[in-house]
Amino acid sequence: GKSYKHLVENCTKECPNGSDDECGDGMSCFNMSEEEKSCSAAGVGIKAKTDPENLWCGESWIHMLENCPKPCPEGTDEECGDGMICYDMSNE
Repeated sequence: GKSYKHLVENCTKECPNGSDDECGDGMSCFNMSEEEKSCSAAGVGIKAKTDPENLWCGESWIHMLENCPKPCPEGTDEECGDGMICYDMSNE
């Protein structure tokens, strides 16, 4: 997946050898062997997709709630930069 969020929402492609090269398209291989629930079929996600409008960056949960400094529609911390984390507000 492009991120863990992308992986669980899409279960895009299996990578049996554990190599990012197997994934293609800039995606990474994630080890789900320790997960409670894991992908069983390509293209069938194990988690409902998150509305990108609910994903916001912040230095902490409180900082994100008070400032909403930047959206992170892909759900990755890398989108945030500056040591911020991408938070999902859909459960609030």
